[in-house]
Amino acid sequence: MEDIAANWEAITNQYDPQLKALTPGGGAYINEVRNRFSLFFASFLIAYLQANPFEPEWQEVFFGANYNKLLKIKDKYDPAGLLYGRVNVGNDRWVEQDDGRLCPA
Repeated sequence: MEDIAANWEAITNQYDPQLKALTPGGGAYINEVRNRFSLFFASFLIAYLQANPFEPEWQEVFFGANYNKLLKIKDKYDPAGLLYGRVNVGNDRWVEQDDGRLCPA
């Protein structure tokens, strides 16, 4: 498990910034992120193309200019913010604790 965490750390902080520089304005779609949790990728390039669920700029990468519009829609239909996902619209209102619990940000 520590190897997997180390790989995600390298992908997020070392490889992703370099690959983003090669593909300005590029992005990913959310289904790629969900599939990524169930698979282990040996190649950082494949992992990047599959989307990074630990992406620090996930709002821009996954939703771009649509994020604020989507957030308003989410607020209308999920005002309590019960529908959570690591890279879903509105998740930045929650903080994931080490034990997996979610707390309001």
